[in-house]
This record gives sequence, structure tokens and C-alpha cells, in this order.
Amino acid sequence: MLSVCTIVRGSVEDTVTAINEHNSIFGDVLSLQKNNPAFMNNAYDKQYSELRVYTDYEKLNRPILYELGDGHNYAGININSYIKLNNTTTVWGSASYRSGSKKDIKWNSTADFSTLYPYIMGDTLGGNLNNERYTFSGGCATKVGRLTIGELIYFRAEHEYRTKDPRPRSIVTDLSMRLGVLYDLGKYLLGTGLGARFYKQTNSVEFFKEDGVIPEYQMLGLGMYHKRFSGNNASSYYKGTGFSYDINISPTKKNGMYLSAEYNYIPYKRVLPDMNSFPITTLYLYNYNGEVGWKTVEKLGWSCFAGINYEKRDGDEHIAGNSSSGEYLVIADMTMFHSHKTDSYIGGALNFNGRTQWNFTGRIGYIDYASNYVFPISKMSFSKLYERIEGQFIGNIKKDITVNCILSASYFHNQNKDITMPYTAMDNANINLMEYTYSNITGNYLIISAKMRADYTPSNWKSYGMFIELGGGRFEGNNNNGNKIYLSTGITF
Repeated sequence: MLSVCTIVRGSVEDTVTAINEHNSIFGDVLSLQKNNPAFMNNAYDKQYSELRVYTDYEKLNRPILYELGDGHNYAGININSYIKLNNTTTVWGSASYRSGSKKDIKWNSTADFSTLYPYIMGDTLGGNLNNERYTFSGGCATKVGRLTIGELIYFRAEHEYRTKDPRPRSIVTDLSMRLGVLYDLGKYLLGTGLGARFYKQTNSVEFFKEDGVIPEYQMLGLGMYHKRFSGNNASSYYKGTGFSYDINISPTKKNGMYLSAEYNYIPYKRVLPDMNSFPITTLYLYNYNGEVGWKTVEKLGWSCFAGINYEKRDGDEHIAGNSSSGEYLVIADMTMFHSHKTDSYIGGALNFNGRTQWNFTGRIGYIDYASNYVFPISKMSFSKLYERIEGQFIGNIKKDITVNCILSASYFHNQNKDITMPYTAMDNANINLMEYTYSNITGNYLIISAKMRADYTPSNWKSYGMFIELGGGRFEGNNNNGNKIYLSTGITF
């Protein structure tokens, strides 16, 4: 990928046009079909490469969820490239490294909480977590007649750990591959694709102080935990193999109707290595995404769209028999945990493209969430109405300097909420966990963010340029508030 990125383009004008195209929020409207690598062949008119270093800081006065902590502090570097080799072949890729820490994590000693919930390991003490992440990706799309074939591979390696008791350590390897095809029908492109994902995580917690050992909970959801295998059993590993399928329709000239639908499924099995590799739980994770809309790309561009994102989680607990020579046999499977989350939305966008570019996007949506644990009966649900608006200005303030300013605001207000918990069967720590979680996720909150980027592309640099970007945000909720700041700089070519 780096050797490909050394290709020099013909003019500064092409470079500025590419920067604006690849950073336009209007270009991101109705772009779900980009998940299919075959559609990347014509995703952009201009090729573009960027190398950046950045720092990312966020701090809340108190966590929204104990498991995610109250902030983070990261520094990293990444490179992205989109190159048209010729009229029929496009390649793209990325590489990144990030290092830093997550602040004040509790009830979570497992990486990728948002993916593996509720089947994680956690304790009541917690602390900061050091984090390192590497990612690599590469794709290629080639057109042969009316047919285009695309391939994509993505790999992530992540390491989370703490250097004082309790000392969790999680090592993640995550590999995804996709294959897509599309056929040119004339006015429209019809495409479909298949993907595979391979996931593994090793997870353990150690205590070095003899008098500092506290129990590690093997969580089961909604404050429940596995009483037989919690306590001193402080190691597990996760493995999952899943697949995805998508179908997409988009206009050949980028003016017309868009239709995208995607399905993802992966089961994550949690295994206890100290119990002779007993599979304690399996999480079945389903994702359905669909979007339809119309987009017009002219001097005055506009779009309207509607979509739905649906996530479903079902959890099996595997019942172990009596130990025989240290081996635990599975004698029964019980589906004890269920949850679903639906995000339905409608929206629109405007693009005023002249000597300067103005973009506006807006969305109104409704989120419905519910989860339950079969026995003892536990339920939690809420629904929220939300509005989101975003505006962007792109223009030249001098011959060699282009500025890109983005301002956005989102407001989520709760409509309904309900909770049923077997408090008499729960200890005080788990009661506090669930009451805190319920209070925060059912609250109202406002998110405001702003970003300003300046690109410097002097004519004597040919196709090269440099940029600096500053962003920030504010979170205001019923129970929480905090700030975020982001700073990066780099080169474009």
C-alpha cells in the first residue's frame, strides 16, 4: 500500500478537489453500499491518501456505564489511501496504531465490552486500563465488462491490561474478509456480497498482593452472575466465527435511488480454560441494517432517506455436571438472556456546491431497547426519540489554504422506561450496578461537537499538502456531563 501511495498526481487542483470530496459529510449520506468492496471502485471520483498523527482526550464527571469508564486518553497514527490504478482497477487500504488508557473502568475486565455484553468478567474495584491497538486493511475492486469484483480484508489486534491489582489482561485478534460483486444494469448498479469474521480473545485477571484478592464475577446479564464459576475463577477466552450478507442498488451516475440491506451473524462462545475448557456461555449476535433513499448530486444536491438498524442478542448458558477427573460435561443448554435494540430513522441532506461548499444533514429517529433474563425474572427497557443536525463549510480563505468546519448537535429524550429486578435475590453490589445503569441509560442527553480543519497545498509542493485539525465536544445529561477534545496533523498526497 505504501508503494502505491507514492504515485504522484498531476495538479494541486486535483489534490484540493480530492481533499474536499473525501471529507464531505454529504458524500457520506446513503453510503451503506461501501461495505461491499465491489462498490468502492466508483465510490470517489478522485484518489486520495492521508497520513495523520493525533491525540484524543475525553473526560466525564462520572461514567455513563461503569463498564466503559469515565473517559480516555489516546495518541495514535494512521494512514489511509484510495488509489485508482487505471480505468478498471481501484485499490485502497489503511494501517493504524493507537496507545493510551481508559479511565476508571469497573465491572469489566474484558476487552470489547460493547460486542460481548453481557457475557463478560468483572469486579467491583476496577481502575484505569492501558490499551494498545493495531489495525490493517486492504481492498481491491476490478471491473471486467459490466461486472465488478471486489475483495477486502481487515485485521485488528488489541491489548488491554492494568499494572496494579486487580490486573486484567485481554488480547484480541479480529479478522474480517469480504467478497463482493456488482453488475452494471445501465442506469443502476446491482450488487451483492458475502463476508466472514474470525474473532478470538484471551482474558485473565491476576492479583499480586496476597491480602488484596477480591472475587471476579462471570456475568450473565442484568446483574446476574454465575455463582458456581465466579470468585477465584479469573480466566476465560472467547472465540467466534460468523458471516455477513449484503445486497445493494445504487445509481450509475450517483443521481437516483439507493437501496442497501445487510445481515450479520456471529456466535461468541465463552470458555473457562481452568475448568478443562468448559464452555460456560454462548452469545448469538444478530445485526440487520437497511436503508433506502434518493440522492441528487448537482450544483444544488439533495437527499432524503429512511433506514433501520436492528440488533438482537440471545444468550445460552451451558449447565455443567459434576466434575469427573477435572472435566465438566455439558448436560443442558438454557437460553436465559434476550435483548433487542431498534433504531428507526428518516432524514435528509443538502449540498450547495460552488466556489465554496455548504452541506447540511438532519435526522429524526426512534430507539427502542429491551432486555430480559428468564429466571429469576429481570427486565429492563426504554425508548428514546432523537434529533441530529450537522452543518459543514468548505472553502478557500487564501490561494493555498482550504478550511473545513463542521458543527453538529444531537438530542436524545426518553419516552418510556421500565425495570423489574429480583432485588431480594441480589447482593448490594449488583443492585447498585443495575440501579446506576438504569438511571443513566434512561436519561435525556445533549451532544454538541465541532471540528475545524485547515489544509495547506502550495503549488510548488505539486500534489502534496499538509493539514491540522482541531475538534471538541460537550456531553450534557441528566446525571453526567463531560468534554472531549481531538487534535491531529498530517500530510496529504
